[in-house]
Amino acid sequence: MSSGSSLLLGCLTLLCVSAPSHAQGLPPAPSLFPKGAWTIEATGAYAWEFYPQHHVDMASGVFGAGYYPWDNFAVSLLAPTYWVTQRDSEDAFMYGLNLSLRYHFFERDRFTLFGDLIGGLAQANHNVPPGGSYFNFTLQGGVGTTFKLADHVHLQGGVRIFHLSNAATHGISRNPDLNALQGYAGFIFVF
Repeated sequence: MSSGSSLLLGCLTLLCVSAPSHAQGLPPAPSLFPKGAWTIEATGAYAWEFYPQHHVDMASGVFGAGYYPWDNFAVSLLAPTYWVTQRDSEDAFMYGLNLSLRYHFFERDRFTLFGDLIGGLAQANHNVPPGGSYFNFTLQGGVGTTFKLADHVHLQGGVRIFHLSNAATHGISRNPDLNALQGYAGFIFVF
């Protein structure tokens, strides 16, 4: 198992076993992200390869909308766009569609910590990474934080492990994968 896969598995384990803690005997405070809330979010991100075998970096912008079917648990649809710089090949523009699951496992006053898992599809105008394909699958997972700035506005930021590959849809010889560390920041608007 690669170190990127191990870190992703660790993040998923934390996401699954973490539970909010409340002081004994006191009712929990209203959630910053309550059941039934809708969200719109906008983030910017930058990803660096773990082991620069392809010499690829990615800047991205993501817009999305989500819904909280339970307190602190969101399901979102995200539309990322990427600018991919590739030292050994042509730079590429890539767009995608992602499904995101997010759980805020800690909340205190205006602050939360969360874990998220994101899977999706990406289409590029050149092969990404070099020797790969135009079409790829993406998988991301990590931890982040939010801070409430105003009644319906939260600042968010965090880190994720980012994986991209075509899952050998063009054969094993044309399936170079890309594993990167991604930092991101942006805003969540809650309605």
